[in-house]
Amino acid sequence: MKKKNIKLDLTGLKCPLPVLKTAKKIKDISKFETLEITVDDQSSVDDLKELCENRNLNFVEEKNENSFIFYITKKNL
Repeated sequence: MKKKNIKLDLTGLKCPLPVLKTAKKIKDISKFETLEITVDDQSSVDDLKELCENRNLNFVEEKNENSFIFYITKKNL
């Protein structure tokens, strides 16, 4: 099955909204999909990392000039 990216732009939102919207969207992705989250709120970055660790998700973080991008995938169990 081909992997698919699902983008969620959460720039401009302040914590806890980016984390809540990400948690809701994670439920909808399959193990073949990658959720690409863009945020610009620094406090959301730490909370997104914690969310991924608590839910046993893979994630990669990138920092751009004014934002952070998370690539989140479900671990194959």
